[in-house]
Formats: sequence, C-alpha cells, structure tokens
Amino acid sequence: MNTITTNDRQISTLINLVINQQSGLIDESLLETYIVEALEDDDYTFSSGLLGIGWFIALLDYEKMIQIDIDEILYDFDDNLYKIALKVIVDKNATIEEVTNLITYFHQRFLSKSNLKNNYRRFPIYECLKMLMEKWITLISTYYKIYCRITLAKNLLKMSFVGVKAYENKEGEQVFFNVIEILLIEYSASDKILSEKDIEAIFYLLIAVKQFHNPHWENLIRDVLSRSKHNNRKIMILEQVSQIDSITKEIRLLNIHDETEVNDKEFLSTLLSSIKFVKI
Repeated sequence: MNTITTNDRQISTLINLVINQQSGLIDESLLETYIVEALEDDDYTFSSGLLGIGWFIALLDYEKMIQIDIDEILYDFDDNLYKIALKVIVDKNATIEEVTNLITYFHQRFLSKSNLKNNYRRFPIYECLKMLMEKWITLISTYYKIYCRITLAKNLLKMSFVGVKAYENKEGEQVFFNVIEILLIEYSASDKILSEKDIEAIFYLLIAVKQFHNPHWENLIRDVLSRSKHNNRKIMILEQVSQIDSITKEIRLLNIHDETEVNDKEFLSTLLSSIKFVKI
C-alpha cells in the first residue's frame, strides 16, 4: 500500500487506499502512522483525526479485515472520546456535526463483537450513546428549520442506520417521522425546481426510508425523483445504491466508486457509516 504524508491525513484517503488494495490485506503500519501523527497534532476531528481513525479501525475489525486486539488499540480512544462526548453533550453551542461524528464512532464501537462479552467496556459506550442520541434529537427537533436540507437528510439517514428507537430514546421515532414528512411536503410541491443539492438530499432520504422499511414513503420519494434530471457522478452512485435490495444484498465501494470522480471528502465515510448494505 502507498504511503501518505501528514498533509494528506484524511479518512477519505485511507478509505480509498483500502478500497484499491486488491490483496484485501490492510497495512496496519499505515494505521499506526495515522494514529501517531494525529496524536502529535492533538487532532480529534473525524475528517483527519482520532475520531475518524478510531471509527475506521473499528469498522475494519467489524468487517474482519484486520487481525488486531481492537480493545487494546482503542482503549485510550474510548476514554478520551468519552470525555469529549460529555463536553459536547452539555455544550449549548455544540453543532449537529460534532454530535453526529461522536455517535458514528461510539455506535461502531458498540457493534464490536469483542464488547459482547466485555460489559466493562460495553456499558459506558451504551450510556454515552444514549446521552448523545438525546442531544442529537434535541438539536434536530429544535433547529430543523435552520439546518440546510442536505444536512437534515444525512442526519435522517444516520438515524435510520443507528436506529431511531435505539438506546432508549422514545422521542427519536417521532422526530424522524415529523422531519421526513416536512421534507416530503416541501420536495413534492409541483412548482419546486430541484437543484443537484436537492436531488442528492432526496436520494439520502430515499435510502433512509428504505432502511426504515417504509414502502409508502419510498414510493412518494421515487415519484419526486422521476421528474428530476442530473449528470452528477455522486448522485449516480447514490441512485445505484438506492436500487439495492437492502434486505438480501449488499454493494461494495470498489464496484461503484472512483476517487477521481467525486470531489467530496465526506462522501465515502457517509456511505460506510450510514448505509447498512454498503461495504468496503
């Protein structure tokens, strides 16, 4: 596998390197390089720091693509990110992106098979997820009118992936229903001219309702999309993903993605961390 430079320490770069590695083997020294450099820079972001690196390592472990002691590697990650999560939860100025990124990490850690027999690690991760979900639902229900539509759509997609009723959050499903209905009414208006951003957002909604197993919403969204036109590679990928039978099939990034075709560093991590049937 090719080496990287500090200036190119992006999770999108790491994902692309793994996708294009034909042998199916992961260069664990590369992961160590990412971790060391992020620690030196005190970088806890998702795009290039320990939050994103930790999520990706946990994902690789879940997909059985690496042979390491996941708890030993991510032990300090869990503790440090737990402290960051607590600060974000009580911060009145916390952004939806901060909360979502933390949910992405802790949800993947909660899925870890090693945690099934390790209640000492599993319990605090579960409790952290509960609090993050509460914060998340509060932000969406309070500020949905001011969030851009594509941000809302991506968050609804994430909700459908994590589970709107998961982690004892009773209000999550109702918020999910309400915001879906609001966006459907807006996009269904006959005089609504759909931009490429609108179409991208609508495809995220479509995949979200497929994961939620709601054929009625799915049919409504497909009716909206039937009047749209585009020539955008990212939207074409989303369209291909939306056609997958999410119950019985899966789709590999290697088969649908070329890193030169999509100028969006968050796109791959969005697909991998929010869609159940998209795999590396």
